[in-house]
Formats: sequence, C-alpha cells, structure tokens
Amino acid sequence: MSVAFGAVLGQKDDPDDFVKRLLGAAESKYESKFKSVEDLPEEYLSRVFEHHGWEVSVKDQEVRKVSEDNG
Repeated sequence: MSVAFGAVLGQKDDPDDFVKRLLGAAESKYESKFKSVEDLPEEYLSRVFEHHGWEVSVKDQEVRKVSEDNG
C-alpha cells in the first residue's frame, strides 16, 4: 500500500511537507515514532487514501481511484 502512496503525493504541491505532517499526525494518534510512510499502519494509510478519493481493497491488495460515477 505504501508503494501506491506516490499517487497521493502526486496530488500535493509540497510532497515533503505533506509526508512530514502525515507522520506527525500518525505519531500523535498512535503515540509511536514513524520514520517513513512504509512504517505507518495499513488502516491509517487506508484512511489517507480514502480521504483523497482512492478506494482500497485489502483483499485484492489494490488501490484505485474512485471514479466520479462510482463514488
């Protein structure tokens, strides 16, 4: 799932700042230190994807953009 995260980063003007803020928010939520996006819990990444209009299928191990017609 962290590999597909590049698609979300592509939507950001400042990807480095976004990752920094994302890691900080996750650290506050989980009271744990995360060094990179790869270290984040899958359920947290799933919510980030969904917030940005992506659909996550854990069963199929896929992340795909939600189309305007479907969602």
